[in-house]
Amino acid sequence: MPHRRPEAAREPDIDDVYRVKREALFHEDPERRAAARAEWWDELQAMMDRGHHQQADREFERVMGLPGYKSYGIPKEERPKNQFDTAGLDSEVAGDFGGREDVYPPQPSDLRYLRWAKDALNLGPDDVLMDVGSGTGKAITFFGMFTPAKKIYGMEIEPSLATFADQHAARLGLNHVRTLNRDVLEEPFPEGVTAAYFFEPFGSIEGKDAVGTFADKLADVGAQTPLRAAVKSDDLAERLEASEVFSRQAEEPFTYDFRGGLRELSWKLYTSGGPAAA
Repeated sequence: MPHRRPEAAREPDIDDVYRVKREALFHEDPERRAAARAEWWDELQAMMDRGHHQQADREFERVMGLPGYKSYGIPKEERPKNQFDTAGLDSEVAGDFGGREDVYPPQPSDLRYLRWAKDALNLGPDDVLMDVGSGTGKAITFFGMFTPAKKIYGMEIEPSLATFADQHAARLGLNHVRTLNRDVLEEPFPEGVTAAYFFEPFGSIEGKDAVGTFADKLADVGAQTPLRAAVKSDDLAERLEASEVFSRQAEEPFTYDFRGGLRELSWKLYTSGGPAAA
């Protein structure tokens, strides 16, 4: 298990408008808290429906006190060591920084991807979600805020990011959200996992089939219990479709800007039956 640093990076400052909104989202009265979250989610969705995706992302990150990301539109192999606007969140494990070539420098999920995954995974109060390569915790914060899932785990190999995300969730009061500083290929999944979120945090390279290893681990769990997986990775999608465990249930294309032009990516939902579904 990678070493965890004793101190996390300082929480980014937020101005009073965002602070007031955050306080309402975490009000001690459960009904007022739920109403504030439902209202805010409607506001964020309205921004996305108008095509203001970046505005919705910045709103979510600022209200939640998450660090800003500086490397959108930069290919994985060209992303700098310092990708966030908060000190102490350098990438050291991934990429060409003396780290692992099969681990990609982190990129937080767009809110529009998270909205799709929220609907596709349809998490309930008995679900346990695992976000693979959870970075600074944007996705797990989102799922912790806007779904009734019983437990949400981030699996993050980068020590500084894992420490920040775990401590930040605790500061927010999302006590059912945890980040584990673990290599998901080397260690067991968190207990009771029923759903997985995979935004291509690693790939396979010569001599190390990381995606194949992860697909096998998913298949092992999925053969034992019903499991849902929201996947952005053509490689992993092919492995899951080739298995006798998972079947594709939904797919959604998205366009994104890449160096002045538009490219397309696709998210897919897979489910396994498992004995419990029989």
